[in-house]
Amino acid sequence: MKVILTRDIPSTGRKGEIKEVADGYAKNFLLPRGWAKPASTAIVAQVQAQRESELRHQQEKKQTIATLIPLVKKHSFTLTVKTGKDGQIFTAVHPEEIEKAVLTFAHTQPGGAIIDEHDIVCAEKPIKELGEKQVRITFGRGADGASFPITILVTGSDEN
Repeated sequence: MKVILTRDIPSTGRKGEIKEVADGYAKNFLLPRGWAKPASTAIVAQVQAQRESELRHQQEKKQTIATLIPLVKKHSFTLTVKTGKDGQIFTAVHPEEIEKAVLTFAHTQPGGAIIDEHDIVCAEKPIKELGEKQVRITFGRGADGASFPITILVTGSDEN
């Protein structure tokens, strides 16, 4: 029986794959648990169209990331933290804040709306002092990703 897997199943296949399995395995195990759907010609065509759409989306994202990387490298990001009267910092600049700043910048660029928060990773420790810092980020996922330093300027604002 041909089925479309709705989740990864060890020694059977990955989610979205069309597999030929024994009738008993499909009827007694996969279908009742919702781990697979019978593969009719309409569903097979739908799955193939979805795969092609995902592939086009990935290619578009790859091209967008390639055009955004030089822009992100050149841009200097300014983040403001609260400071006391003596210039002491009350909070640190966390990696999530850096990722959000890069994501916001990416969304302002042409085609940048396709980038999501999972495409930008900053694995640095929180920044606890004012001034200009070099921070390494990874832009993109997997083999399409690029890791490079960006400039972060941490400025203070008096808390009143």
